[in-house]
Order: sequence, then structure tokens, then C-alpha cells
Amino acid sequence: MPAGDNPVYPDVLLSIRAVRQSLERAETNSDDRQQYLANLLREARTIRAALEFLIEQDDAPLKEHVKEMLDNEAVSHSWFYESEEAEDCFDFDRLDRKNLEQHLSDHEDQSEARYDADPEKESEEEAQDALEREEDIPEDEA
Repeated sequence: MPAGDNPVYPDVLLSIRAVRQSLERAETNSDDRQQYLANLLREARTIRAALEFLIEQDDAPLKEHVKEMLDNEAVSHSWFYESEEAEDCFDFDRLDRKNLEQHLSDHEDQSEARYDADPEKESEEEAQDALEREEDIPEDEA
């Protein structure tokens, strides 16, 4: 902008407003990303603890065992199912079906969102797992 050509006041306000809105969107995206990564890390720690328990104890872990191995930190609830004995057991069948490298990827578009605090999100994840199982069946067998 040449010297002496000051911008018009409404243009300055519009520019400031656009910058503020952009910063607010970036903050929201950053918060969402931080939550996503925290849940992803919780999920990875849950899986690791369950596998360590299985190796050390030669027995399938319950949620309380995994939580104990994590020093009572939060566990990823979506990796457990209620058994016939009403115990929360780690879901090794689900683990077998998953490509962990992709599942635990830090790319949100390659991995499903995990929000353990929201039971509705967990139900969506279970529905997605059911769909994935159906997709694994070759078309000629379906």
C-alpha cells in the first residue's frame, strides 16, 4: 500500500473480524485435536496394559486389572465388553480384527474418533465395528 493511502475504516474492521474468526476456529480445531489425541493415547495405553497382563498372568484381563496396571488412570471403555458373568472383559476379538497401525494413527480421517466420556460415541464405534465385520466378508460369500 503506497504511503499516504490509509485503508478505509470499515475495511480495517472487516479484516480484524476475519482474523478474529479465523483464530477462534483454529482454537476450536486445536482443542478438538488435543481431545482426540488424548483419547487415542488412552486407548493405546489400555491395549498395551491388557496385552502385558495377558503375557504376565496368562489370563484375559478384566477392566479392573487393566486399570490397576495403569496405576488407576482412565482406561478406554470401548475396548471392554460385559461377559455373561457381568464382568468387563478386554475384547481380544476386536483387537484381532483391527489394523492397529491404522486404528491408532494420529490422522482423524483414517481412524474413528474416540470419546470414552460419551457413551453415544461408544455406541457409534460398536456400530462401525459391526459394519467393518460385514465388509470383511467377501461378496461371493454374502
